[in-house]
Amino acid sequence: MSDNYYAMLGVDPRAGDAEIRTAHQAALQRLASDTAATAAERAALKRELDIAVRTLTSRSTREAYDASLKPEKPAGASLAGRLGSPLLWGGLVLIVAIAATAYWLQQREEKRLRLEREHAIAEEAQQRRQLEAKLAVERERQRVLDEIRLQREAEENQRQAANEVRKAENEQKQFVEGERPNPAEQRLNAFVDRADSWRRQAEERQATRDEARSLSQARAEVERQKRYLEQKEREEQYARARRESNARYGN
Repeated sequence: MSDNYYAMLGVDPRAGDAEIRTAHQAALQRLASDTAATAAERAALKRELDIAVRTLTSRSTREAYDASLKPEKPAGASLAGRLGSPLLWGGLVLIVAIAATAYWLQQREEKRLRLEREHAIAEEAQQRRQLEAKLAVERERQRVLDEIRLQREAEENQRQAANEVRKAENEQKQFVEGERPNPAEQRLNAFVDRADSWRRQAEERQATRDEARSLSQARAEVERQKRYLEQKEREEQYARARRESNARYGN
Protein backbone atom coordinates (compact mmCIF):
# COMPACT_ATOMS: atom_id res chain seq x y z
CA MET A 1 0.00 0.00 0.00
CA SER A 2 1.29 3.43 -0.94
CA ASP A 3 2.21 5.88 1.82
CA ASN A 4 0.73 8.73 -0.24
CA TYR A 5 -2.92 9.19 0.78
CA TYR A 6 -3.74 10.97 -2.48
CA ALA A 7 -2.32 8.05 -4.47
CA MET A 8 -4.09 5.61 -2.20
CA LEU A 9 -7.47 7.21 -2.92
CA GLY A 10 -6.64 7.98 -6.53
CA VAL A 11 -7.31 11.71 -6.30
CA ASP A 12 -5.39 14.85 -7.17
CA PRO A 13 -3.66 16.69 -4.28
CA ARG A 14 -5.90 19.69 -5.12
CA ALA A 15 -9.13 17.66 -4.77
CA GLY A 16 -11.87 18.90 -2.46
CA ASP A 17 -13.46 17.11 0.49
CA ALA A 18 -16.46 15.84 -1.53
CA GLU A 19 -14.24 14.35 -4.22
CA ILE A 20 -12.04 12.72 -1.56
CA ARG A 21 -15.07 11.15 0.18
CA THR A 22 -16.41 9.89 -3.16
CA ALA A 23 -13.04 8.37 -3.97
CA HIS A 24 -12.97 6.82 -0.50
CA GLN A 25 -16.35 5.12 -1.07
CA ALA A 26 -15.26 3.88 -4.50
CA ALA A 27 -12.03 2.46 -3.05
CA LEU A 28 -14.00 0.62 -0.34
CA GLN A 29 -16.26 -0.90 -2.98
CA ARG A 30 -13.28 -2.08 -5.00
CA LEU A 31 -11.69 -3.46 -1.89
CA ALA A 32 -14.84 -5.44 -1.05
CA SER A 33 -14.85 -7.04 -4.50
CA ASP A 34 -11.14 -7.94 -4.39
CA THR A 35 -11.30 -11.73 -3.95
CA ALA A 36 -7.54 -12.09 -4.32
CA ALA A 37 -6.86 -10.42 -0.95
CA THR A 38 -7.37 -12.16 2.36
CA ALA A 39 -9.69 -10.90 5.07
CA ALA A 40 -6.75 -9.61 7.09
CA GLU A 41 -5.34 -7.74 4.10
CA ARG A 42 -8.73 -6.18 3.34
CA ALA A 43 -9.10 -5.10 6.97
CA ALA A 44 -5.63 -3.49 6.94
CA LEU A 45 -6.36 -1.69 3.67
CA LYS A 46 -9.68 -0.43 5.00
CA ARG A 47 -7.98 1.04 8.06
CA GLU A 48 -5.47 2.84 5.85
CA LEU A 49 -8.26 4.17 3.64
CA ASP A 50 -10.18 5.40 6.67
CA ILE A 51 -7.07 7.13 8.03
CA ALA A 52 -6.45 8.70 4.64
CA VAL A 53 -9.96 10.12 4.29
CA ARG A 54 -9.96 11.48 7.87
CA THR A 55 -6.57 13.05 7.35
CA LEU A 56 -7.43 14.68 4.01
CA THR A 57 -10.91 15.92 4.97
CA SER A 58 -9.66 17.79 8.03
CA ARG A 59 -8.07 21.16 7.21
CA SER A 60 -5.49 21.12 9.97
CA THR A 61 -4.38 17.52 9.51
CA ARG A 62 -4.34 17.91 5.73
CA GLU A 63 -2.07 20.95 5.88
CA ALA A 64 0.29 19.12 8.20
CA TYR A 65 0.20 16.07 5.95
CA ASP A 66 0.83 18.12 2.80
CA ALA A 67 3.80 19.75 4.48
CA SER A 68 5.24 16.36 5.34
CA LEU A 69 5.08 15.08 1.77
CA LYS A 70 8.33 14.94 -0.13
CA PRO A 71 8.20 17.04 -3.29
CA GLU A 72 9.72 14.31 -5.50
CA LYS A 73 7.25 11.62 -4.46
CA PRO A 74 4.77 10.90 -7.33
CA ALA A 75 1.07 10.87 -6.67
CA GLY A 76 -0.08 9.10 -9.80
CA ALA A 77 -0.56 5.57 -8.40
CA SER A 78 -4.08 4.67 -7.32
CA LEU A 79 -5.89 1.94 -5.53
CA ALA A 80 -7.40 1.00 -8.90
CA GLY A 81 -4.04 -0.40 -10.01
CA ARG A 82 -3.80 -2.44 -6.78
CA LEU A 83 -7.22 -3.94 -7.25
CA GLY A 84 -6.76 -4.80 -10.94
CA SER A 85 -7.46 -3.30 -14.33
CA PRO A 86 -10.61 -3.94 -16.38
CA LEU A 87 -8.31 -4.56 -19.36
CA LEU A 88 -6.70 -7.43 -17.46
CA TRP A 89 -10.07 -9.04 -16.72
CA GLY A 90 -11.12 -8.52 -20.32
CA GLY A 91 -7.95 -10.24 -21.52
CA LEU A 92 -8.58 -13.20 -19.22
CA VAL A 93 -12.15 -13.54 -20.46
CA LEU A 94 -10.91 -13.41 -24.06
CA ILE A 95 -8.31 -16.13 -23.38
CA VAL A 96 -10.94 -18.38 -21.78
CA ALA A 97 -13.30 -17.83 -24.73
CA ILE A 98 -10.56 -18.68 -27.24
CA ALA A 99 -9.62 -21.84 -25.32
CA ALA A 100 -13.27 -22.96 -25.12
CA THR A 101 -13.75 -22.33 -28.84
CA ALA A 102 -10.59 -24.29 -29.70
CA TYR A 103 -11.73 -27.21 -27.54
CA TRP A 104 -15.17 -27.21 -29.16
CA LEU A 105 -13.65 -27.15 -32.65
CA GLN A 106 -11.32 -30.00 -31.74
CA GLN A 107 -14.20 -32.08 -30.41
CA ARG A 108 -16.26 -31.42 -33.53
CA GLU A 109 -13.34 -32.40 -35.79
CA GLU A 110 -12.78 -35.62 -33.86
CA LYS A 111 -16.48 -36.44 -34.12
CA ARG A 112 -16.38 -35.80 -37.89
CA LEU A 113 -13.34 -38.07 -38.30
CA ARG A 114 -14.98 -40.76 -36.19
CA LEU A 115 -18.13 -40.66 -38.33
CA GLU A 116 -16.04 -40.80 -41.51
CA ARG A 117 -14.17 -43.86 -40.23
CA GLU A 118 -17.43 -45.59 -39.31
CA HIS A 119 -18.89 -44.77 -42.73
CA ALA A 120 -15.76 -46.06 -44.50
CA ILE A 121 -15.84 -49.33 -42.52
CA ALA A 122 -19.55 -49.85 -43.29
CA GLU A 123 -19.03 -49.08 -46.97
CA GLU A 124 -16.07 -51.47 -47.18
CA ALA A 125 -18.11 -54.23 -45.54
CA GLN A 126 -20.97 -53.61 -47.99
CA GLN A 127 -18.61 -53.79 -50.98
CA ARG A 128 -17.07 -56.99 -49.66
CA ARG A 129 -20.50 -58.59 -49.26
CA GLN A 130 -21.44 -57.60 -52.80
CA LEU A 131 -18.18 -59.05 -54.13
CA GLU A 132 -18.72 -62.31 -52.26
CA ALA A 133 -22.25 -62.53 -53.68
CA LYS A 134 -20.95 -61.98 -57.22
CA LEU A 135 -18.26 -64.63 -56.74
CA ALA A 136 -20.84 -67.09 -55.42
CA VAL A 137 -23.07 -66.48 -58.45
CA GLU A 138 -20.12 -66.90 -60.81
CA ARG A 139 -19.07 -70.17 -59.13
CA GLU A 140 -22.61 -71.50 -59.37
CA ARG A 141 -22.82 -70.55 -63.04
CA GLN A 142 -19.50 -72.28 -63.77
CA ARG A 143 -20.67 -75.40 -61.93
CA VAL A 144 -23.87 -75.54 -64.01
CA LEU A 145 -21.88 -75.11 -67.23
CA ASP A 146 -19.50 -77.92 -66.23
CA GLU A 147 -22.41 -80.23 -65.50
CA ILE A 148 -24.02 -79.44 -68.85
CA ARG A 149 -20.76 -80.07 -70.70
CA LEU A 150 -20.17 -83.35 -68.88
CA GLN A 151 -23.72 -84.43 -69.60
CA ARG A 152 -23.27 -83.66 -73.28
CA GLU A 153 -19.97 -85.58 -73.39
CA ALA A 154 -21.62 -88.56 -71.72
CA GLU A 155 -24.51 -88.47 -74.20
CA GLU A 156 -22.06 -88.27 -77.11
CA ASN A 157 -20.10 -91.24 -75.76
CA GLN A 158 -23.32 -93.19 -75.36
CA ARG A 159 -24.32 -92.45 -78.97
CA GLN A 160 -20.90 -93.54 -80.22
CA ALA A 161 -21.09 -96.71 -78.14
CA ALA A 162 -24.57 -97.50 -79.45
CA ASN A 163 -23.41 -97.00 -83.04
CA GLU A 164 -20.41 -99.24 -82.52
CA VAL A 165 -22.59 -101.92 -80.95
CA ARG A 166 -25.07 -101.85 -83.81
CA LYS A 167 -22.26 -101.97 -86.36
CA ALA A 168 -20.63 -104.94 -84.63
CA GLU A 169 -23.94 -106.79 -84.37
CA ASN A 170 -24.61 -106.31 -88.06
CA GLU A 171 -21.15 -107.53 -89.01
CA GLN A 172 -21.47 -110.50 -86.70
CA LYS A 173 -24.76 -111.55 -88.32
CA GLN A 174 -23.14 -111.40 -91.75
CA PHE A 175 -20.01 -113.33 -90.73
CA VAL A 176 -19.84 -117.00 -91.60
CA GLU A 177 -18.86 -119.18 -88.68
CA GLY A 178 -15.28 -120.59 -89.14
CA GLU A 179 -11.92 -121.14 -87.61
CA ARG A 180 -10.62 -117.60 -88.08
CA PRO A 181 -11.45 -115.00 -85.48
CA ASN A 182 -14.64 -113.01 -85.75
CA PRO A 183 -13.62 -109.42 -86.73
CA ALA A 184 -16.95 -108.04 -85.53
CA GLU A 185 -16.40 -109.54 -82.08
CA GLN A 186 -12.86 -108.19 -82.07
CA ARG A 187 -14.11 -104.69 -82.92
CA LEU A 188 -16.82 -105.01 -80.29
CA ASN A 189 -14.30 -106.01 -77.67
CA ALA A 190 -12.01 -103.14 -78.76
CA PHE A 191 -14.89 -100.70 -78.53
CA VAL A 192 -15.86 -102.00 -75.10
CA ASP A 193 -12.28 -101.44 -74.01
CA ARG A 194 -12.33 -97.92 -75.46
CA ALA A 195 -15.68 -97.25 -73.79
CA ASP A 196 -14.24 -98.37 -70.47
CA SER A 197 -11.24 -96.13 -71.08
CA TRP A 198 -13.52 -93.16 -71.92
CA ARG A 199 -15.56 -93.85 -68.79
CA ARG A 200 -12.45 -93.99 -66.60
CA GLN A 201 -11.10 -90.80 -68.21
CA ALA A 202 -14.45 -89.06 -67.70
CA GLU A 203 -14.52 -90.19 -64.07
CA GLU A 204 -10.95 -88.98 -63.59
CA ARG A 205 -11.77 -85.61 -65.17
CA GLN A 206 -14.87 -85.34 -63.01
CA ALA A 207 -12.84 -86.22 -59.91
CA THR A 208 -10.24 -83.62 -60.91
CA ARG A 209 -12.96 -81.00 -61.37
CA ASP A 210 -14.55 -81.92 -58.05
CA GLU A 211 -11.20 -81.65 -56.34
CA ALA A 212 -10.47 -78.30 -58.03
CA ARG A 213 -13.94 -77.05 -57.04
CA SER A 214 -13.43 -78.18 -53.45
CA LEU A 215 -10.01 -76.53 -53.38
CA SER A 216 -11.48 -73.33 -54.83
CA GLN A 217 -14.25 -73.34 -52.24
CA ALA A 218 -11.73 -73.98 -49.48
CA ARG A 219 -9.57 -71.10 -50.68
CA ALA A 220 -12.63 -68.85 -50.91
CA GLU A 221 -13.57 -69.81 -47.34
CA VAL A 222 -10.02 -69.10 -46.16
CA GLU A 223 -10.12 -65.68 -47.85
CA ARG A 224 -13.50 -64.98 -46.31
CA GLN A 225 -12.24 -65.93 -42.85
CA LYS A 226 -9.12 -63.82 -43.42
CA ARG A 227 -11.21 -60.79 -44.41
CA TYR A 228 -13.46 -61.39 -41.43
CA LEU A 229 -10.50 -61.47 -39.03
CA GLU A 230 -9.04 -58.33 -40.65
CA GLN A 231 -12.42 -56.61 -40.27
CA LYS A 232 -12.61 -57.60 -36.60
CA GLU A 233 -9.07 -56.35 -36.06
CA ARG A 234 -9.90 -52.98 -37.68
CA GLU A 235 -13.05 -52.71 -35.60
CA GLU A 236 -11.06 -53.50 -32.44
CA GLN A 237 -8.43 -50.89 -33.35
CA TYR A 238 -11.15 -48.33 -33.96
CA ALA A 239 -12.90 -49.19 -30.69
CA ARG A 240 -9.57 -48.92 -28.83
CA ALA A 241 -8.82 -45.55 -30.46
CA ARG A 242 -12.31 -44.35 -29.56
CA ARG A 243 -11.90 -45.44 -25.94
CA GLU A 244 -8.55 -43.62 -25.77
CA SER A 245 -10.11 -40.50 -27.28
CA ASN A 246 -12.99 -40.63 -24.79
CA ALA A 247 -10.59 -41.14 -21.92
CA ARG A 248 -8.41 -38.24 -23.12
CA TYR A 249 -11.11 -35.67 -23.82
CA GLY A 250 -13.85 -36.97 -21.57
CA ASN A 251 -16.39 -37.22 -24.48
